[in-house]
Amino acid sequence: MNEVVEWYDTKERWGCKPVNSLIDDIQRLLGGILYTLVLITILVPSVGFIAGYLSGIETVPENTRLFLSALAGAQAGILAIVFSVTVIGIQLIATRYSPRMISLFTDSPIFIYTFGLFVLSIAVDLCLLLIVPETSYRMYTAGIGVASGLGLTTVIALFVFVKTAIKQSTPDGAIDAFVSGMSTDRYLKEVKESVENDSETAHPMHPLYNLTMNALSSDERVTAEKGLQEYGDIVENTLFELKEREIFSEEERQVLRELFDPVFKEHLHDISLHAEEKDENQVVSTAVELQYNLGNDGLDISDDIVSQQAQFGISGIIRDAPVETGSLISSNVAWEHLGKLLLDASEKPRPGVVWSILSSIETGVSRQLWKVSDVGWYTYSMTDLYRYMGQSHEVLLDHYGDDIAQVEMEWQYEHVPDDAPNREGVNSVYAWRKALFATTGAFLRYVNEEGRYPIAEGNLKKAWKKVCIEASESPAEDYAVTLCQALIEVTLFSKLELDQKGISWDSCIGRVMHEGNREIVDQAFERILRYDYKKEKPEPLGAGEMEERRQEYYQNQLRIQDFPPVNTILKFEEIVESIQKRANDRCESLNE
Repeated sequence: MNEVVEWYDTKERWGCKPVNSLIDDIQRLLGGILYTLVLITILVPSVGFIAGYLSGIETVPENTRLFLSALAGAQAGILAIVFSVTVIGIQLIATRYSPRMISLFTDSPIFIYTFGLFVLSIAVDLCLLLIVPETSYRMYTAGIGVASGLGLTTVIALFVFVKTAIKQSTPDGAIDAFVSGMSTDRYLKEVKESVENDSETAHPMHPLYNLTMNALSSDERVTAEKGLQEYGDIVENTLFELKEREIFSEEERQVLRELFDPVFKEHLHDISLHAEEKDENQVVSTAVELQYNLGNDGLDISDDIVSQQAQFGISGIIRDAPVETGSLISSNVAWEHLGKLLLDASEKPRPGVVWSILSSIETGVSRQLWKVSDVGWYTYSMTDLYRYMGQSHEVLLDHYGDDIAQVEMEWQYEHVPDDAPNREGVNSVYAWRKALFATTGAFLRYVNEEGRYPIAEGNLKKAWKKVCIEASESPAEDYAVTLCQALIEVTLFSKLELDQKGISWDSCIGRVMHEGNREIVDQAFERILRYDYKKEKPEPLGAGEMEERRQEYYQNQLRIQDFPPVNTILKFEEIVESIQKRANDRCESLNE
C-alpha cells in the first residue's frame, strides 16, 4: 500500500496526471459531444463496411483512385476552409471580450472530436489509395465502404461543429463554453501555473472577468449579469470542492493565496466599480454579495486566508468608491456586507478575521467620510454598520468576557500583552473598541465641521448605550469602565461643541446606570474627576515621560482632532459633575 501511495506522490511530483484525473478528462470530452453523433460515427462506417463486404462490387482501379483522391481532397479542402472561417469568427469574439477565449474553443470537445474525425477519415482514404489492388476483393470493397461512411459522418460532424461554433461565437455561447470547460482540477492547475509564471492574467477566471468587464463597457447588461452569475457559481463551487478535499491544509501558501486573491483584489472589485459607472446597480450588488458569500464560506476553513481576502476586497471597494461624485451604491452595499461579515466572523468565532475587518472599519470611515458629497444616503450605511458592530460586540463579550477579565492591563493606556490568555480573542475585542472610538470620533468631528451627523443620531446614542450596558454586566470590569469614560467624553464634547438635539447624551448615561451596572459608571466618573485642572496644554512627550504625563493629564479615549485633554478644559470639573448629576437624575426617574 505504501508503494502505491509513493508511486502516486511521485507521479504528482513530476506533473503526471493520476488515473482519476485522466478519467475525468475523458468523461469531460465525451460529455461535451452529442451522443447521437458518437452513435452515427460508429453505425455509418459499420453499415458501409457490411454493405461493401456483402456486395462484393468489382471496381476499376483508376475509378477507385479517382474516388478516393476526390474524397480525401474534398474533406481536406472543407476542413481547411470551414475551420479557418470559424477560427476567424472566434478570434473576433475573443478580441471583443477576451483573447484567452480562443483556447475555450480549441479545447472544446466538439472541436477536438470533429478535427480528429476529419483526420481519421482522410487518413483512411489515403491508406486505401496507397494500396489500390489490381483486382478488387471483398475486404478492400468493405474498406471503401468504411471510407464512404466516414466521409458522410464527417459532413454530419461538421454541421454539428459549425452550429456549435456559431452559438459559441455569441457572448452567451462564449460564457457557456467557458463554464463547460472549467472544473476544479483545471482551476487548481491553472492557478499553480500562474504562480510558477508569476502572472495574474494567467488566473483561470481572468477570461470571464474580461468578458464581463467588456460587456459592461458595451452596455450589454444581460451578458454582464450572466457572466457575473456564472463567475460566482464557478468560484463558489470551486471553494466548496477545495474545502472538501482539504486543499487548504496541503498546498503551498503562495498557491493558496493565488487561488482567490485576484478574484477579490481585481476581478470583483473592478466589476463592482465599473458597473456603478454604468448605473448597473444589480451588478454592483451581486459582485459585492459574492465577495461576502465567499468570505463567509471561508470562515469554515481552518485558515483565515479566504475570509481575510474577502475583507480586503470589500474594503478596497469602499476605498475606491466614487462617493465624491454623489454615487454611493457600491459604498453602501460594501459597508453593509462588511458589517455582516464582521458579525459572521464574531459568531464563529474567528478573531483574526474580526481584527482585520475592524481595522478596515477604523481606517475606512475616517478616510471616506470627508470625500462624501452628500451624507444623506450615507447615513443608512453607517447606521447599518453600527447595528452589525453592536451585535458583534455582544457576541465577542460572550466568547471572551472571562478572558478579558483575566488580562492584567489598563485598557485606557495599554495594548494586550503577549502573554494574555487567549490573546487573539482579547485582541479582537481591543480592535473592536478602537474601531468604535475611531468612528465615533470621526462622526463627532464631522458634525462639528459640517453641522450634520453622518449617521442617524438616535441610532448612534442607542448603540453606545447598548454597548456600555453589555460591558458593565460582563466580567470585564476595567474594559467596561473605559467604555463608560468614552461615553462621558462624547457627552462632554457634545455639550461644548455641538447643538443639542433629541435625547441628550446625559440621558444615555442615565439609562446605562439604570439598565446596567451603576458602579461601573460611577468608577468612570471618578477616573475623570480625580484629575486637577491644568491651564497649560501638555508639551510634546519626551523619553521616559509617559507615566508622569498620565498622572498629570487625563488621556482622552476618543481621538478627536483639536479636542484637548479633558482636564485642560476650563471648569471641566463643574461640567463633568453636572453631567453626572443629570445622569443620576435620569437614572432615579427611571427607577421610579
